[in-house]
Amino acid sequence: MGKQKEWKTMRGKLEALIIILFLITPTLFSAEIDQLTDREKYEETARDFTPVLNRFTNRQLEKAVGNFNSLFDTTEMEPSEVHKQMAFQIYKATAGSESDRYSEEMPTRINLFYALGKSGHGPIQTWIQREENREWWIKLKENIYSDLYPEPLNQNYIIKVAGEFLGPDKIDHFFDQGYSYWLISRFGENDKAALTFGVETEIGWYGLRAGGIFSFADLRANWEGYRFFIDLFDKEKGHLTINGEGSVEINRPFDWTDYIDWQYDELKNPSVITEINLKKINRYIWNHYDQYCETYNYLKESEILEWASKRDSYYFTEDLTFSNAHLFDFSTIMSEGDNS
Repeated sequence: MGKQKEWKTMRGKLEALIIILFLITPTLFSAEIDQLTDREKYEETARDFTPVLNRFTNRQLEKAVGNFNSLFDTTEMEPSEVHKQMAFQIYKATAGSESDRYSEEMPTRINLFYALGKSGHGPIQTWIQREENREWWIKLKENIYSDLYPEPLNQNYIIKVAGEFLGPDKIDHFFDQGYSYWLISRFGENDKAALTFGVETEIGWYGLRAGGIFSFADLRANWEGYRFFIDLFDKEKGHLTINGEGSVEINRPFDWTDYIDWQYDELKNPSVITEINLKKINRYIWNHYDQYCETYNYLKESEILEWASKRDSYYFTEDLTFSNAHLFDFSTIMSEGDNS
């Protein structure tokens, strides 16, 4: 019993140290994206990034297919093995960490250390945030998370894709967590296991436990990525096929409009936030009340705040509860600020 207690103490200290590193290391931590601040200023004027992002995404898929064909001969493989190995090549080309990109084996465990090693800066997300794409960004230095995260971590990039506003992190979630869902679910056989894993990550190291925010928009991106990996070789919905020579080829280009909807937008699909963080956000909004009052009037008139009640129920498992956590409700915050 003594050794077991000592190990638990050591593990607790190690996890605490990891959390500190997680919070202070920009390469391991991706702060939340604020799609509320100044919404009225860019809602109608932002440029649509979809065609540019589609072209880059398809180049990454072409790279993954090329890598697969250089490594494998499908005539000697079962269809399920082709699917698994091809999915891994796509994951590496779109969202994998540096170590994943040089690995020839699919990860066998998805835990804290693995999550920290690959979190937030996959090849596509990194490319989106490069200077060459700045004309497509909305970048808010001052935003509702300014009092939550140190300035180097509060990199609030917003892009317009498929007519919706989202953070580049959602693209990473699509390929990264979508792939994790696929592995956890035994390659698409157990949806509930995938959903439960997603909820656990948002309660844990990708959400409440690390940054104090549980993002339903993240879960939406995860789920759509999961669908993508399941349908990879589907005759109607998939993007890949095996040709007569036994090589994999792309039979239908990837298009983000097939996968992105309003639930990627954290304003329309608001997050659950821990009490202490919600207080900081409230205070920030109240301290800039006139600015947010203008935004609120625009959102109210355009009915953008009404979307939250329409979100899908697939996010939840039966036992989903939150302790000391609250749904972000901009209307309530504004009314409380007006009365303070």
